[in-house]
Amino acid sequence: MTIIKLLKNKIEIKKAVEKYKPTTIRWSGGEPFLYLNRQLIHTVNRIGEFKHTVTTNGALNMRIVNMCDLFDEIRFSIYGDSSFHDAVTGTLGSYACSIRTIEELIVEGKKDKVVITTPNWNNQQIYKVDVLARYMDVPVRITSLVPSPRLPQHEYYGNTCSTGHKKCERVNKVLILPDNTAVKCAFEKR
Repeated sequence: MTIIKLLKNKIEIKKAVEKYKPTTIRWSGGEPFLYLNRQLIHTVNRIGEFKHTVTTNGALNMRIVNMCDLFDEIRFSIYGDSSFHDAVTGTLGSYACSIRTIEELIVEGKKDKVVITTPNWNNQQIYKVDVLARYMDVPVRITSLVPSPRLPQHEYYGNTCSTGHKKCERVNKVLILPDNTAVKCAFEKR
């Protein structure tokens, strides 16, 4: 079972981990490096042994590089080419910042932890992200689309999805929401 982390309070995290007994804890929600720290990860690890995955926009470069040893996988959300990515994030230069962070991890010898993720929404942009990932020699994951007000109208069109929608390969995945409720699919949040 996988837990996607959206709780920031150590007590709530401890309760969720004890209740769901995950093998993997996936830290996400907004920008997780705004609240993640070594003490929080070590607190969770005292409960049991877990694989830790984090999904980031890559903006907090030094924090990510300094904490990368705590994670088995660091997923960078890249939405397409530079102009498309910046339009989706609403932040000019966010693409360049993400790329700089990935490059820094590669230089630090942490390429094996890096995965680029991109939503399954636009074949042209998926192709551009795939070319980038090949150039950087890192894996790319095409994920389901989590709705955002900044995105154009879209429709999911894949066979599988990492959040439990349509022919889900991860039927035991649980998403813990900030109010401590659990849902099986990010699409239930809508």
